[in-house]
Amino acid sequence: MRLARYAPLFGLFALACSSAPSTPGEAPVVPVPEEDKPKETQPATTEKLDETDLVAFDRLALAVRTSKAASDAIFVEPANNQRYELHELPIYWLRRTDKGANERGYLVGFPSPRGTRVEHPALAELGPVHRWDKDIDVLPEDAPFGFAEPVAGTKAFVYPYRPESGDFDPAVPSTPDFFAMFVHEGFHRYQTEEGGWIDPPNWTQDEASYPLTRENLALVLLEHRVLVAGLTAKDVAAKETALKQLAAIRAARIKLPTSVVNGVNFVESLDLPQELVEGTANYVELHFLQQAGQLDAAGALEQRVSWLEGLFDVKAYETIDDVRAELAFGRFYPTGSALSELLDEVGGIDWRSPCKQAVSQYATIVKKYPTAIGAEADALLAAAKSAHELDAKILPVTDKLLALPKGGAGKLRHAKKHAGCRHPQ
Repeated sequence: MRLARYAPLFGLFALACSSAPSTPGEAPVVPVPEEDKPKETQPATTEKLDETDLVAFDRLALAVRTSKAASDAIFVEPANNQRYELHELPIYWLRRTDKGANERGYLVGFPSPRGTRVEHPALAELGPVHRWDKDIDVLPEDAPFGFAEPVAGTKAFVYPYRPESGDFDPAVPSTPDFFAMFVHEGFHRYQTEEGGWIDPPNWTQDEASYPLTRENLALVLLEHRVLVAGLTAKDVAAKETALKQLAAIRAARIKLPTSVVNGVNFVESLDLPQELVEGTANYVELHFLQQAGQLDAAGALEQRVSWLEGLFDVKAYETIDDVRAELAFGRFYPTGSALSELLDEVGGIDWRSPCKQAVSQYATIVKKYPTAIGAEADALLAAAKSAHELDAKILPVTDKLLALPKGGAGKLRHAKKHAGCRHPQ
């Protein structure tokens, strides 16, 4: 699986969809015939927009306005001053019917727009917007977005929206998920295109082979409790202790013989890459929401903590495959986000710039605190086990989760928020 090829899992509905390939040579940008290019003297037309359009463009305008005003506070790579600027992305805003059929499209932020320029008060903050329906089929109707699809001569970030249809769907702009997911996926566009992030080495998403052993699961739960302690701590020293303990626990998990399946160390090849890719996107999503006035710091903390604590809620899982889905996929959003946030809070090291070279947050923590996996490792691990009562509180939960019946995934915990993005082989 690669950053340039992407598919999501939406909450309870497990809607896995692949967008078209976007790497050079796989999806060439098709030149637009001269007759399709707008004439400089062509007058703009007034566009008729319904309530779904108005809400969608309002959400888009909020994202653009926030990005223009606060990209410095959302994600910047200090080494090169590169940043996630959603307002600079060429966006193909794709309207769908309530049945999910692609209906019409709008070019926003295109360097050389095509089609007919349209006007409406709802578009005032978006710069020139052009109606362009010739590429509405660039995105399959079962695909939720595309990062770099050939639209009007440009590799565009394609994002659809639709009216309510009675089912949970984060593509409905009136839902709170719509804005959060849009800025989250926009960051993935940045990773794959503008940011030029390389793929983590030996990256796998073979969730079915993920080691669901008692020792690994218990240490995963211990990691979650350590992260919660760090996030909720009031002083920097306690946050540093959390990062050091996390490093010691993670190093112990890497060394477990059962972490290696078919020659692949799953902690190194699944945990670390997923935290790098999805954890940073969740971190950016929450910071974007805060800058947009959609969430405060307390709300961001609550989201991270509640997701991390979710793995302890045994009643939320029906089958062992439910547990595996969270253990091998869902949890990397909050763990990677929490590690990123804690690195911000302790300061003293640039963790963002190395992301471009596939350096995980864990690797940055180890660089900052090398003795956490060396001379101090045993003491840190023992202290974490004692502080969070591994034997009395964590192992009983571990055993209950492992005792769940086999079967296909049933409940997914985050039905009211998008559960993630999958990168297919």
